[in-house]
Amino acid sequence: FASILTAKELPKLENAGWAYRLPAPGVIRVRDRIKTVSPLPGLLIECNNGNSWVSVYDCSTQEGGTIHFRTTNPSRNRAGRTVELTAAQQ
Repeated sequence: FASILTAKELPKLENAGWAYRLPAPGVIRVRDRIKTVSPLPGLLIECNNGNSWVSVYDCSTQEGGTIHFRTTNPSRNRAGRTVELTAAQQ
């Protein structure tokens, strides 16, 4: 159901001009790694460490900094709520 929602139904809503919200990603720090999970398959996760939004795979983690994460649709024209991971949580 979730993959059909992301692949077929959300693009239909987008094309019809409907406003909809994307869920925020799950983010957790485990030892020296940051793990993320998308609530819906097919949504992309991006991070911003102060410069610009990039794919989570291209994100660099700096000690003591705050990193912001969000989900986007595959066409990257809609983004979900931002979740931040601060130095205290790292």
